[in-house]
Amino acid sequence: GSSFTVVAGVPAKVQIITQVAGAVGGNVFTTQPVVSLLDAANNVITLTSGGLGSMTVTAIINKGTLGGDSTKSMGSSSSTAAGAMSFTNLKISEAATGYVLSFKYSATVIATGDTFTVSVGPPSKISVTREVGGATGGSVFTQQPAVTLQDAGGNAVVGSSGIFVFATLNKPSL
Repeated sequence: GSSFTVVAGVPAKVQIITQVAGAVGGNVFTTQPVVSLLDAANNVITLTSGGLGSMTVTAIINKGTLGGDSTKSMGSSSSTAAGAMSFTNLKISEAATGYVLSFKYSATVIATGDTFTVSVGPPSKISVTREVGGATGGSVFTQQPAVTLQDAGGNAVVGSSGIFVFATLNKPSL
């Protein structure tokens, strides 16, 4: 008998191998997604799958803005010879529920991931939300200053204990 080699066909599906986890506002996901491409017979398409050329998958978020490198190509440093493409620095700044990542190879080859939440992270900066106003020598300001603690994504951090904010006053020269 004659021998023959079976090779994977053209991409027909995006398979999500690893879902996003550990989403905290402004920080890269602690678990980044990993995807692969499958042909119509569910064979994983690899670098040696018959010279299909450049194959790229793009991560798309359903709302807000997705930060990081959202495009991965087969054969890049973030892919393996076995066909897995690992995203490495995806993040979302806005804390909210109901986020969904989809992975698109073409207009008809798309996979939709699980719903996830981006949580508020630890305080990383202070934002002045109200300036001082009505300063008269020897009197209390008519408008007191206010600050907000924010995480790396600019989300307000509430209920933090043990954090103190100090203000300094620069005396203007006369």
